[in-house]
Amino acid sequence: MRVGYTIYDKEKTIKLTSAPENGWNIVFEGFDTIKPMFDYVLVEKDEEKTKTAGGLVIPDTMKEKPSTGTIVAVGDGLICEKTGESIPMKVKVGDRIIFPKLAGKTIKVDDSEKTILKQSEILGILN
Repeated sequence: MRVGYTIYDKEKTIKLTSAPENGWNIVFEGFDTIKPMFDYVLVEKDEEKTKTAGGLVIPDTMKEKPSTGTIVAVGDGLICEKTGESIPMKVKVGDRIIFPKLAGKTIKVDDSEKTILKQSEILGILN
């Protein structure tokens, strides 16, 4: 049995609720942004297309979640277990990237949805 959790800290709230399709839904309220840890990045996905190039309207049931987006925050980098040295990130804030459709975890920061994923899940940087 799963339960939901709510964490309050003055004006900030974190809500965790059970979701059958992907484990947990996480909603952050009152936060400006989130600083990812280690080799994680925070991505704002591109908008879904509602029309094809020829002008045909795509119905809601046929729309696919975009697998491209813009990085809005990056972690400091991975720590090497053997040497303890920091391995720097290859991506930076503002990079447009492509990633697998099911990669990462979707979270809500105030009213906007963002995706948090590992740097290793990124397939490429769009130029």
